[in-house]
Amino acid sequence: MGFIKKISNVLHSRGCSYLFFILSVCAFVFLDSAKWAYGWIAAFYPLGDKFVPAMLGVISACIAVTFIYLLIAAIAGDKLKSNGVNFYMTEHWEKIADQTVAFAQKYDIDGVDIDWEYPQTASDWKIYDSFIQKLKADLNAVKEGSIVSTALSAGQLGLSKETYDSIDQIQFMAYDDNDTDGYQSSLQQAEDGIKAFVDNGCDLSKINIGIAAYGRPINTTPYWATWRDLKDANYWNSKYYTVEDADQIYEGTFCAPALAGDKTAYALFSGAGGVMVFRVGCDKTMDDPNSVANGIENTLNRYVTNW
Repeated sequence: MGFIKKISNVLHSRGCSYLFFILSVCAFVFLDSAKWAYGWIAAFYPLGDKFVPAMLGVISACIAVTFIYLLIAAIAGDKLKSNGVNFYMTEHWEKIADQTVAFAQKYDIDGVDIDWEYPQTASDWKIYDSFIQKLKADLNAVKEGSIVSTALSAGQLGLSKETYDSIDQIQFMAYDDNDTDGYQSSLQQAEDGIKAFVDNGCDLSKINIGIAAYGRPINTTPYWATWRDLKDANYWNSKYYTVEDADQIYEGTFCAPALAGDKTAYALFSGAGGVMVFRVGCDKTMDDPNSVANGIENTLNRYVTNW
């Protein structure tokens, strides 16, 4: 049954969809009812009587490739879905944990923050569990009360309860995704993500809600304009229609200071641990009233006495 399930998963994969698309196109061209396609192709490749055998060969090749892909994917399983860091950690997670603990001991630091992006499969998450739990135990053996922090997104959570117990702080990356209105690093993303963490067994008080000091295009293309360099940056506005970045001009959204303040207030009143900013270097300086940090500070001044 496990083998059949793997075959089913592969059949629903993107790579298999591409193969089936190619196969479908070839089959369409081959159909006798599509005589216009014969003429169109013959204008470029005059195969004559060899056209039908040639198309049969193409279709057969597509079928063979699809079968080989399914077979390899079913046998390899999760390994096809893992990225480089997951391959590396599968082989070296214990060594990395030992080296991290040795570094912390050498410089007498209070803890470490792990940014593993991202465990993708069940096997990856098992390695992640083992790594974090070993790291916490070994750090505490060297220095009692050592802090283990980890950066996580809410999109895919496979941590065990024991791993959540081993983590002191979670830096929730509540950014790099668009809400229903196309905004990135939004309040909705924070709320939805917090719910996902809690439903997965996480202690809410350990979560620091992420605030991005950069913007993303509405169409999610890979550009990251900094708030610091945004010429028209305004305390209240998170959406801008002419963002100039990397020789591009696009419509993008940011976490403006007012929105950063809202996310800070949400963290305070929801019982979350706090907020974190990524990256501070993308923000304007604190003497600028339109800095993201000022939005956070203003909320703290409003609701927290002598913070």
